[in-house]
Amino acid sequence: MLMRFMSSALPALLLITTAACHPAFADGSTEAGSRGNFFYVGASAEQYEGGAANGARSTGVAEGVWHQEIACAEGGLALCADVMVCPDGTPMTRWLFVGPDGSLRDSYYSCPTQTGPAPQPQITQALVLQALRRVGLPGSQLRVQPPGGETLVNFRTNFYTEQEPFTRTVQLLGRRVDLRIWPSQFHWRFGDGADLATSNAGAPYPDLQITHAYESKGGVSPSVDTTYAAQFRVDGGAWRDVDGTVTIPGSPVRLQVRTARPVLVSYQ
Repeated sequence: MLMRFMSSALPALLLITTAACHPAFADGSTEAGSRGNFFYVGASAEQYEGGAANGARSTGVAEGVWHQEIACAEGGLALCADVMVCPDGTPMTRWLFVGPDGSLRDSYYSCPTQTGPAPQPQITQALVLQALRRVGLPGSQLRVQPPGGETLVNFRTNFYTEQEPFTRTVQLLGRRVDLRIWPSQFHWRFGDGADLATSNAGAPYPDLQITHAYESKGGVSPSVDTTYAAQFRVDGGAWRDVDGTVTIPGSPVRLQVRTARPVLVSYQ
């Protein structure tokens, strides 16, 4: 993009070569100068991995791209006619961190003459929830009693799983994020259309907590889905709850429901 400003005593006239207000991205510095009666600002794009250029902040990991654009003033026209300026009169720039999925994850404003360290990128709830989805949460292994893959009609078949809290550590925007993760809910699917949601993982015999009685014989495929909740902290700070949960489907198991014929026997 090329943004041009008439330098004359008349009110400034903005000429923009694009049809919408999407200022082009700079390569780590703002190109500015004069050409005839025009003042111009040009731009391009660059990816930063572990380093920064001309005051740009670094992601610390290759999770996205930092872009720089000319900052539009609040309340400006649709074509960005009002450009934000720095105290020395130069155009203000806006840095944007765009993730691999194209979503805007962080942004801040700066001036070419701005001194001091750039502010640290902010770890948002949305970023942490995305990280929670990517850390490889395990599906719960469903256990059925009686064992052996068989049960009886109208018998209280017992279901349980074994899942404990655990921790993970990830890097987000170059910062350390610790996660404390635990199963907050289990969704039991018994394979015959019945289901049940609980906050506990059940227990093995004789402590029967999650049971189901099948009404007819045949093969079924019960399973259990696990919903995880978590807390996080940034760079060893205070723990905070993650806004949102992640559900991991469980693999079904094969179970044959059989009928039993009563037989009278005698004992000596």
